[in-house]
Amino acid sequence: MIRDWAWNDGDFVLSASGDVALAEDTRVIAQDLLARLISPPGSHWAHPEDGLDSQKYIQGTADDLTLLELRQDIELECTRDARVRRSNAEVTTPDLETGKVRVLAELKDRVLAFAAPLPKDM
Repeated sequence: MIRDWAWNDGDFVLSASGDVALAEDTRVIAQDLLARLISPPGSHWAHPEDGLDSQKYIQGTADDLTLLELRQDIELECTRDARVRRSNAEVTTPDLETGKVRVLAELKDRVLAFAAPLPKDM
């Protein structure tokens, strides 16, 4: 069983007693993948190679090529995590407008589905 501190929207989640809540199993993996997708490359001192440069897509033209490149970059970034066997991202023009994309990550023993936020400005 994997455990880590739980966070939501960049802040630690607190329990009713005021302690930092814990995330377990697939929630930990989802948090880790989200961190990879919302952080620009080089922003984590210990893992400078992790991260997705989503700003070029947010500021770019929402054409078929841009959507394809964003989908491929999301899938590639997810599969860089050793716990992910395969990933699939669904990206459409309305997703760029709402700032969320749907991601499916196939793990060794289950499938993890989550929505990844895209930063509007950095």
